[in-house]
Amino acid sequence: MKVLVLDENFSEYRRLLAAAGVAADAAADPANHLGGHDVLLAQPDLAARYLELGGEVDWIQSTWAGIDRLLPAGLGRELVVTGVKGIFGPQMAEYVFAFLLQQSRDLLFYRAEQEGRRWSPRRPSPLAGQTMAILGTGTIGSHIAGVARAFGMRTRGVSRSARPVAQFDRVCSMEQVTDATRQAQVLVNALPGTAQTRGVLNAALLDTLDPAATLFNLGRGEALCESSLQRWLDSRPRSMAVLDVFASEPLPADHWLWRHPRSRITPHVAAVSFPADVVGIFLDNLERRQRGEPLRYMIDLQRGY
Repeated sequence: MKVLVLDENFSEYRRLLAAAGVAADAAADPANHLGGHDVLLAQPDLAARYLELGGEVDWIQSTWAGIDRLLPAGLGRELVVTGVKGIFGPQMAEYVFAFLLQQSRDLLFYRAEQEGRRWSPRRPSPLAGQTMAILGTGTIGSHIAGVARAFGMRTRGVSRSARPVAQFDRVCSMEQVTDATRQAQVLVNALPGTAQTRGVLNAALLDTLDPAATLFNLGRGEALCESSLQRWLDSRPRSMAVLDVFASEPLPADHWLWRHPRSRITPHVAAVSFPADVVGIFLDNLERRQRGEPLRYMIDLQRGY
């Protein structure tokens, strides 16, 4: 079985695989590696490029959580695609609560006061008792919800199936999304990028939130209607948007979001793929494949997740 790694961190992946006794070709450009491979361990965009150039492969193990960039090239093919799960939830939770705790405890204010040697106590705004709504109740959303509960927050989830999940007080279907978001102080989008999730963060949904709510978009940029967000921020002076993903990346330098006083921008870093974590998932799936067992984290290309 011949393995090809296509990833910007291909050297580290190749080193980790070699240490586990797995030989692999590796590159950041698929153009010169189109023949004779059975398996790709790859970024979805590079895997798509491999397929578009005429490369053939039986199985693609993604190195990213989102596989939407692979969908146009992968649909309609006899192709097994597996994702990565269970490694991004802690990172995403750290990201969300880094911002929430900074807000609730006025840390930026106290830093400025320290510079001026001023003693200015303020009453904090505890997270306990607040409501967090999370779009997406998989491994990422449920981990964030578990941390929220540890802080005494109420948790509402939204998923396609509306199946109950232990970390959520209540789970609604996508058709009932506004029931989950109504008067929530925090909204976190952790949905994958699909045709069904495009534009889900729109005016109708944002208007259901608490007037002082904080929105986190961690899923895909296409989920957010930016014009609706601008109106929402401008009409609610206590609201805030924390955005890690965008419809166009990098975010153009002249985009209004850079300048808005209540937007917080990060460059798609809420959770990153550490090669050691991804290789562990890949090696487990490789052994399963060799034994003829079902692979973990199978992706349905029709659904996009």
